Amino acid sequence: MPGQAAGALHCAGEAASSSGPSQETTARRCPKRCGSSAKARDEELKVIAELKVEPKTKQMAEILAALGADSSALVVTSEPQENVIKAARNLEGVKTMPANLLNVLDILSHKMVLMTVSAVRKAEELWGEKKTQEVNHAPL
Repeated sequence: MPGQAAGALHCAGEAASSSGPSQETTARRCPKRCGSSAKARDEELKVIAELKVEPKTKQMAEILAALGADSSALVVTSEPQENVIKAARNLEGVKTMPANLLNVLDILSHKMVLMTVSAVRKAEELWGEKKTQEVNHAPL
């Protein structure tokens, strides 16, 4: 689909089955997936290969401006990166966080979400479909 990030997660019509995730697990994953899918659909999700910056606010402001983040932005990395945190901390409306702390409120509260490829992979790991493994139980 045009304008959609590769690997975007969808939840429309997602239902739990006896072999799939439980309803509780699906209910926890669905809002995050829907939020990130909506951002991708609206071209408010930008995925970059990596984010290497010096701890300089000016450099981060230039990067965000080049990517079209003109108001509020959420910068997501796979792990906390000190230079990214320092470069963004003085920018109004910009928040940084590692992928494992990403939540629906933050996704929807920011106009632009900027993620590194490794952060997307981590989010897919955390929110993606978990394949269940069949286990043959011995009779009692």
